[in-house]
Amino acid sequence: MDAVAVGAGCAEFYVFLITYGTWGVILFLDFDGVLHPEPPGSRLFCNLPRLEAVLRDHPSIEVVISSTWRERLGWNEILELFSADIRSCIIGYTPHHNEFSSQAEIGRYPRESECREWLRNNDRYDLDWIALDDRPWWFRPFCQHLIICQHSIGFDAEVEAKLRERLVHVGR
Repeated sequence: MDAVAVGAGCAEFYVFLITYGTWGVILFLDFDGVLHPEPPGSRLFCNLPRLEAVLRDHPSIEVVISSTWRERLGWNEILELFSADIRSCIIGYTPHHNEFSSQAEIGRYPRESECREWLRNNDRYDLDWIALDDRPWWFRPFCQHLIICQHSIGFDAEVEAKLRERLVHVGR
């Protein structure tokens, strides 16, 4: 099924992509090791322009922040990190473990668990998704939905190509 634009000018960030009818795509976005190398040094958010370009090319994407930055910054501070035309596409953030429903399985894969809990809480649990992250051990082994960034580089041209290729095939 093809993605349908949810909002004009929307772009998407962290990498868990979901498609379903008119809902378009959901991207669960990590920051450290994705939007900048880890440790970032003076290159904080140096990969953000590359990711924003991908998001502008795919306006049906909605963004959910899965980064631990959601625990340190307020919602408005998180939004201010992004370009003005991207902010309206950022729709939320994943819950912290202490906010999980009784049905949640935290287990050994905390980032995947947080994303799945967000999906469950927002009635999108059965949808296809993709994760962009630098910590594969926070996901089940061989997770087919995960696009891995090298933590010392982040979202580079190689990962961008993988994401663009995945976006072509999501929901088909």
